[in-house]
Amino acid sequence: MNGLVLAEVKQTEIEDENDPRIVLRFEILPSSKAPRVKLFEVVHRRDFPYPALIVEPSELPTYLRRRYYSPGISESISLMTSMSSLMSKPGEWVENENVCATPQEFVRKLGQVLASTEIKSAVMSVLARSQEELEEKPLSVTPPPTATPPPANNGEPGTTDGDVETDKQ
Repeated sequence: MNGLVLAEVKQTEIEDENDPRIVLRFEILPSSKAPRVKLFEVVHRRDFPYPALIVEPSELPTYLRRRYYSPGISESISLMTSMSSLMSKPGEWVENENVCATPQEFVRKLGQVLASTEIKSAVMSVLARSQEELEEKPLSVTPPPTATPPPANNGEPGTTDGDVETDKQ
């Protein structure tokens, strides 16, 4: 990205006596003093890279989403009246689509995460911030040295126009 943004992966070990694990945090940072932006994390057991869990960035608030569902009044009322039935509901199996058991699954899911609106927005925001800061800085460009022809000597031997005579001892 033309040096405007740097990427970094930070590794942290979580020492849980029953389940020690590694967390890889993928961050981008502008070339300036702007704060780092976490893109996502990958979590796996210390001694086994698979299964690996890709932890996506937190969701955008509803006012920043392109599309979201807003329940109607009748749905809200029916939800409140059915709360008592939820309390007695038995447990259920929940599938976590971000757990990858193989390298192929990991690459596929990582591609989906990198193509997400949240990641694209984060990268573009950091790029824009870096570009703005680059444009605000005054450029101190020193022209490269160029070869200049020596001045004409106007026919006088041993001197040239612009030469400074010095005493030689």
